[in-house]
Amino acid sequence: MSYSAEGERAIRALNRARALVAQLRREARLLSAPRRRAYQADINELGLVRGWSVLEAYLTSRADTLLQRDLPVPVVPSPLQMHVHAAVLDDFRSWRGIEEFWKHGLGSSGPHWQALPEYKELRNVIAHGLGYVRPRPGPKPFSAAMTRRLSTARLSPRSYAGRVPIVDSDLDKFLAIVADFIATCETSNP
Repeated sequence: MSYSAEGERAIRALNRARALVAQLRREARLLSAPRRRAYQADINELGLVRGWSVLEAYLTSRADTLLQRDLPVPVVPSPLQMHVHAAVLDDFRSWRGIEEFWKHGLGSSGPHWQALPEYKELRNVIAHGLGYVRPRPGPKPFSAAMTRRLSTARLSPRSYAGRVPIVDSDLDKFLAIVADFIATCETSNP
């Protein structure tokens, strides 16, 4: 299958991230157990953030290309054409805008979209909380996915304060989802 320039760039970036993660995991084996656990957690967090960045960059750049292809702006656009085009591009600044453009504007749907919220939440915890969470008492302390993640680590989600557990298989699964997601988008929107 032939990918668009955006798809090729995204897959190359994803493969570089996978290679880096594999190299760092090999190096981690040489560390003492306590340092190894922290190092492995760092590796998985870095990989998850990079994978999310690749996905987001692909979706925005590919959407922009498809938008320009299907709704071209003339060489001398009218103020209305410029405004509408700029408004759509500005909407790509939020995940909700990206998702709505792909789902509604391009008709992209499927299981990939359902798999992403958990990883988006993990990415946000890593980016905004340095991978740590604080206790959240109340009727709904965390999302269902985060509650499951903390519970599987034998942690009480309501009272847990600490690093969110992300194991190697979590990262590997996410990177595979991103690669498959890109392939699906490339097939449905050549």
